[in-house]
Amino acid sequence: MIVLVVTNDSAARLKNELHRAGHTVLGPASSASDAMSFAREHKPQLALIDVEFDGRAAAIDLARELASLDTFSIFTGAELPRRSKRHARGWNLWRALAGQVKSRRLLS
Repeated sequence: MIVLVVTNDSAARLKNELHRAGHTVLGPASSASDAMSFAREHKPQLALIDVEFDGRAAAIDLARELASLDTFSIFTGAELPRRSKRHARGWNLWRALAGQVKSRRLLS
C-alpha cells in the first residue's frame, strides 16, 4: 500500500514501521500543497494526517481534497474538537483518533 504521511515533524519512527510492514511511504509532507503534489503524482491509498499539522480546519480540508483522489485519510494526534467534527461531517471522512496513533496498532 502507498501511504502518505502529513505532519510538521519528521515522523521517522512511523515511516520505519510502515516500511518494515511492506508499505511504500511518501513524505512527510509538511503542507497541504506538498501533500497534494505527492498525492497527484503517486496516488496513495491512505493518508495519515496529523490533525495539528497546519491547523485543524486545514487538516480536514486536506482530507476532503485527498478523498477526491480516492485517498482514504486517518487523522492522528489530538482529537478534533466538536466544531471541527461538524465541519467534517458529510465528507465521508473517518473520525479522528483520540491520542497518538501507535504504529503497531495501526498496522494490525
